[in-house]
This record gives sequence, structure tokens and C-alpha cells, in this order.
Amino acid sequence: MVAFMNGCVFAAHVGNSLRASLDLHLPYEIGVDHMKKLLGAYAVGVGIFYVGVTYFFEPAMAGDLPEGPMLPNPGALLVGFALQVWFYDWVTQQIGDPMKAAMAVAIPQILLVDVNYVLNGTRRLDAAVISAVLIFVGWFAVGKVYGMLSKQGSAEYS
Repeated sequence: MVAFMNGCVFAAHVGNSLRASLDLHLPYEIGVDHMKKLLGAYAVGVGIFYVGVTYFFEPAMAGDLPEGPMLPNPGALLVGFALQVWFYDWVTQQIGDPMKAAMAVAIPQILLVDVNYVLNGTRRLDAAVISAVLIFVGWFAVGKVYGMLSKQGSAEYS
């Protein structure tokens, strides 16, 4: 474990030196304490998701599919997106910026369903690119409209 942490310290030092030599302007320094948080979060997440997917999710997915959809389209889209907008509203209230909130919702969605699915072979690259663009444009528009309507109604985001 000590060797691993020493390797992390070295990696952080090399990363900071490389960034300084290339004059890269990242929004934050990647120091040892920050690397510990990132690596700790990564290790815990990988462990939980590996065990969860391998021993719980995949066996559940191997079962029979339901006879039909619980709610066919467009109803499923309307209900599902209403829940997403409700979550987006909560994220906006926490962050305080409608556009940052829109990106905070869009980027993880793209990483999960487009990047991850291409890497594990469950989605073609062309479909992933189309999906990522659609997700980004859709949430960008949601953020713009939410922000404009917020500014009209109050000084909440001015």
C-alpha cells in the first residue's frame, strides 16, 4: 500500500511538472491529497459496481423480459423526462447555475451510456456519437431556457 501511495505521489508530481512545462491551465491543482480522494473514490466505485453488476445486475438481466413496456412511448418519454427535469431543478438549486447544472446532468449521462457502452461493446460508435450530441444539445437547451425563465421571474440567477 505504501508503494502504491508513493507511486501516486510520484504521478501527482510528474503531472504537475508536465502541466507547468506545457503551461496547461487546469481549474485546480492535482496534489497528493487530491489524488488520494480521486483514487479512493475510483477504487470504492470500481469495487462496488463490479460486484454489483457481476453478481446482481447481470443475473437479473438474464431473466425473461416483461411481456411489454410498462408505459409505451410517448408516455414513457413524458414521464421519464419529467423525472429528469425534476432532478435537474434540484441540481440547479444546489449549484446555482442552470448551465452548469445542465452539464452536470448531461456529461455523466454521456459517460455512462455512450462512452461506457462503446468500451464494453454494447453500443456502436456512430450511435454513441449521435446519442452524445443529442444529450448535450438537449441539456444545453434545457439549461438556456431554464436560465432565461429564471431571470425573467426573479433575480435568482442574476
